[in-house]
Amino acid sequence: MKAVIVGGGIVGFQIAKKLVESDVDVVLIEKDPVRAEYLSNRLDCLVINEAGNNIRVLRQAGIGDADYFISMTNDDSVNLICCELADQGPYKIARVKNLDYASTERLKQNLGSIDLVVNPQAEAAEKIIHAVEHGAYSDVFSFISGKLRMRNLLVTTNSPVINRSISNIKNSLPYDFLIAGIVRHDRFIVPVGNTKVRHEDNLYILASASDIEKIFDDIGVVKTGIRDILIIGGGKIGRQVAGHFIDAESPAASVLNRMVKSNGDTNKKRDVRTIKIIERDYEKCKSLVRDFPSSMIINSDISDESLFKEENLGRYDLIITATDRHELNVLSALYAKKMGVKRAISVANNLNYINIAIRLGIDVVVSPKNSIIDPIFKHIQTGVFKSVHSIADTEVDLIEMTVSDKSRINGKRVRDIHLPSRALILAVTRDGNNTIPDGEFRLQSGDDIIVMTKEESVARLNKLFAEK
Repeated sequence: MKAVIVGGGIVGFQIAKKLVESDVDVVLIEKDPVRAEYLSNRLDCLVINEAGNNIRVLRQAGIGDADYFISMTNDDSVNLICCELADQGPYKIARVKNLDYASTERLKQNLGSIDLVVNPQAEAAEKIIHAVEHGAYSDVFSFISGKLRMRNLLVTTNSPVINRSISNIKNSLPYDFLIAGIVRHDRFIVPVGNTKVRHEDNLYILASASDIEKIFDDIGVVKTGIRDILIIGGGKIGRQVAGHFIDAESPAASVLNRMVKSNGDTNKKRDVRTIKIIERDYEKCKSLVRDFPSSMIINSDISDESLFKEENLGRYDLIITATDRHELNVLSALYAKKMGVKRAISVANNLNYINIAIRLGIDVVVSPKNSIIDPIFKHIQTGVFKSVHSIADTEVDLIEMTVSDKSRINGKRVRDIHLPSRALILAVTRDGNNTIPDGEFRLQSGDDIIVMTKEESVARLNKLFAEK
């Protein structure tokens, strides 16, 4: 398999890295010479230091025999032109920030055969919506089978699981679940039975969709109904989230529906919630008033400390900080929780902000740039894998696959598969029933399995699970 990628920024780099690790032949085109040198030193692939919107360069990259063409520059027009130049042949994916290009269908009418459009703001908004619909107290990983779910738990000083071993926690609860991983001081570890949970550990817990909520109840996570939502920032993300919860037929909601359909049925009836939006730009406020007449729109800057007291903002169930100033988003969310807001979701791209925000107690942190990576990999068939999910800001992937009749692992016991170091089969779904397998568990055709592995082991797993 071969992929040509235009744009070696954060997103392009991450996509190229995952594809290389999946044993895909990657050619990366980056016009900035300093960035191109950086990429060459860190990726095992061909890096071409040229502009991608040039047919000569695309031919040099081998576009004619590519399976996938992915344009991820920061310029919408460049991405669209590149896809048009790529012509017929590869499956074409374009990063598009302008919501005027609201759907793949519209782009196809104007520019031909673009197969998938990804929008960072739309994907971030969808992740926020998904988190809100599941209580906004942690990240949510939903899997293709629909039977299993993973959520994270930040261990605080008063948590009932602190200083307890993994086996002790499991034995004290009447559910079948797995603490699949722990992020501790920015390092991901796979725990064993005697691993003790420490302060500020971020636990990743896997269980059935029905049991996981009960588990979080039993380990002391206080749930709260979310009816009153405070949104800071009336830009693209804030507008789409507001549109979803205020009125499913609003223009903002309809744009989101066309852009993103990855987390369930976008036509289902939604819970309408009370929304207040704070935006410092006066012209944006006027537009928000026109689009959302039933909501309270305040023209102010959230960095004004007196605003919280004057508007009694501490009474809200949830704050979503979605301005284009990511440092302010984190600080505002933390201050809001201090003032009494029950839950906080913050938008941030910088890795340092994300890690700090999680450790300081922000419930959900969403990165627009990272948000578009998983949707892209849902459409890229890398061997036997059905999907690849990244655990936030770690080098760990969650891989979904189905065992086929001809698979090398069909009929084998888990202990006989010889998984790479630190790779683990987390769960198996068979005939609608979930199992957390031990070494004696024998896999069979039709099993849906979830595997957790370090990124560098993905290619080996692909070969290990391939058909004979």
